[in-house]
Amino acid sequence: MPTHRIYIIGVGAIAGSHIQAIERLPGNENMEVHVSDINPEALARTREQYPRIQVYDDTATMLSSPAQADDIVIVSTPPVSHCALTLQGLESGRHVLCEKPLAMNQGEALAMLQKVREMDRLLGCCSVRFIGHRATETLKRWLDEGKLGEVYNVNWHVRGQGSREGMVVGSAKWRMDRRKSGGGVVMDWGAYDFTTLSDVLKPLKVEVLHAWMAPPVVNAQLSEGAVLDVEFHAGAAMLYHREHGSAVPVSFERGHPAYGTQLELFEFQGTKGTAVLNWLQGGLKRYFDSGGKVVSEEVPCEPGANEPQMLQRPLCYFYDAVNGCPSPAVLNEQAVFNFDCLRAVYTCAETGCPQTVIIQGD
Repeated sequence: MPTHRIYIIGVGAIAGSHIQAIERLPGNENMEVHVSDINPEALARTREQYPRIQVYDDTATMLSSPAQADDIVIVSTPPVSHCALTLQGLESGRHVLCEKPLAMNQGEALAMLQKVREMDRLLGCCSVRFIGHRATETLKRWLDEGKLGEVYNVNWHVRGQGSREGMVVGSAKWRMDRRKSGGGVVMDWGAYDFTTLSDVLKPLKVEVLHAWMAPPVVNAQLSEGAVLDVEFHAGAAMLYHREHGSAVPVSFERGHPAYGTQLELFEFQGTKGTAVLNWLQGGLKRYFDSGGKVVSEEVPCEPGANEPQMLQRPLCYFYDAVNGCPSPAVLNEQAVFNFDCLRAVYTCAETGCPQTVIIQGD
């Protein structure tokens, strides 16, 4: 029997995207949807906007009923609570889809993985929003078919130009506070970056050889009680060790604001050609030789007829995985591996020592 009960912990902005994703799931008209939040105003808004949803001011009460085999819990709270709430969802006997970043640190991620194994459930991460579409699937096929030859270098750089002077901390204050977010731009957008790199290159091991992070902004305009101590610009030199034994250098940069020129380059260079991914738009271009001249082919970014929108992908993918269908969902060991690669950038930048991440066996 397909999943027909979904439990959402936290009804902030991103929860709305998960609720919209439910509407495209098979049998959604008969699906029970439960949400919990400690904020009574948020619960009232949810009840008004979605009358059929059952709301709770206590997560333990929401999860107290006996679990059914394919129940799904979605954790959509700030990162500081991801581990505790994921463990709570797993202990209730349910599968858990956690927002990105998966955890605050590698220790929390390992605890989540251990609980998954103990409970024999699935753990998914919402860092899958930029995989599974036509462009990334085509890029993976090109690599498998040898259309690029041997991949010998990857450039993954995105930098937004902007001033650091007088930055204003907005309503989501937790994003700027390392104690609640775990970090800045790498924890936020890097979760997508490392998931996509792993999805395409399929590494068994990643070495972070060198990493750097710009100092936090020191002259921001802060409201009372607000903290700004996260990085806005970071980079790393890495080696991705692939299944067939090759080690591909990956140059990584993610930043905004930065004073340098704006840059968006997602490039996979090979001995027979180069692929350039239009990451946010989902397009793809391949450059290769034809009669001694460089020519190109392009894969358009139009989504397939039944392809979920970006923000809907995590739940749609996870739903398929829970119900035994083929899916691009990132689960269990792979989810923890991707997150550990992300955290290794922080550790390398903080200690000056190279870091190695190896995917764990089932």
